[in-house]
Amino acid sequence: MFRIDCAFDAELGPDRTDPLGDLTISDGQSAISIKETYLDSWLAGFTNALNQLQTSKRASVQTEEPKTYGNRSRAGRAARDLV
Repeated sequence: MFRIDCAFDAELGPDRTDPLGDLTISDGQSAISIKETYLDSWLAGFTNALNQLQTSKRASVQTEEPKTYGNRSRAGRAARDLV
């Protein structure tokens, strides 16, 4: 079974604009953990990647990732490949 778990950042809590937290993706045998990421960006990226998987065995998930500078976060673009 495929499972996605999200946990909001403990200090910030749920934020409607930039929901920051940890994401874990598991198939029951292995797991991928992404720490301190924008949860909405990952979930939108997964949705878009589903179309790629219709014709390919590999998908690229485009996300917006926070870049931390001291106590401030700035957004940056990132791509992660899922096999």
